[in-house]
Amino acid sequence: MQQRSPAPALAGAPDPALDCRIELRNPISGHRGVIDALELKQANYGDFIDCGPIRRTILQEPGKGAQSPIEVLEESDAIMRWACRLTGQPEAILRLLGAADAYALRREVTRIHDEFERGNSKAGPTN
Repeated sequence: MQQRSPAPALAGAPDPALDCRIELRNPISGHRGVIDALELKQANYGDFIDCGPIRRTILQEPGKGAQSPIEVLEESDAIMRWACRLTGQPEAILRLLGAADAYALRREVTRIHDEFERGNSKAGPTN
């Protein structure tokens, strides 16, 4: 049986392993030169397990002064783990991002993460 080689990628064709690309408003200097864009890979289940959830839900006891019985906290450390994993950039580089670029990265990381939490539901997370 003869093995087939994958077809060569067409010039300019999108990388199937790439989820999205963020063009930076303010490029940053890295060890290998100037970084003017961040490419986020498609996440897999291993990423979800290793990086963890980016939100934590806390149930408040009634009568403890809480405005709501449920509080949802974002986990900045988990968001950074996801960002590093999906971009392939170290935390030290991502910490140099300006506000607009950091917001764009956080938005895309959250979107990718939420695809795992949502699963096959069209309504959203069920936790």
